Amino acid sequence: MLVSVIAVYFSYSSSHSLKKSNSNEVVSGESYSSTVEPEKVYSEATFPNYSLKELKDKALFIVKGVPVQVTDEYMVEGDIPFTEYEFKVDKVYKGDKAIQSTAIKVLQDGNELNEFIDHPLMELNKEYLLFLKKSSDGHLIMVGGPNGKFTYNSKSNKYESLNGITFDDPSQLP
Repeated sequence: MLVSVIAVYFSYSSSHSLKKSNSNEVVSGESYSSTVEPEKVYSEATFPNYSLKELKDKALFIVKGVPVQVTDEYMVEGDIPFTEYEFKVDKVYKGDKAIQSTAIKVLQDGNELNEFIDHPLMELNKEYLLFLKKSSDGHLIMVGGPNGKFTYNSKSNKYESLNGITFDDPSQLP
């Protein structure tokens, strides 16, 4: 006699992560277990557009460094995704210099399952220049979403944003 048991469940961990699993087990001496990965959702959003001078003026911190790990992913109010990174600060261009050579927590819109088309998630161990401010609940976030995130391009030796702004020396910001 062959009996198949199918269980589909959602698990909600203390770090607010949402995972969907699918497990099939056949009771005949053999078992099979698999995890079904939910499809990634890409969303559009409107973020404010700032010049470099506006970014600098609005930023509490301007830092160069690398995200070294994802420390949390979660949803707020059921539909607003966030990812929290541990971000190793190599250089502080604006703000408290005490955070230089330390790791800070940086929150970005989007997560592994829900990403914004115009604000892709940071890649671990890739160099960024971030313009950061404090959110109303005290988290460090990028000024203007994707506008406050510049990726270092080693081929051109420039920092580049998704909206086309480039520069080569953060110490010379307007």
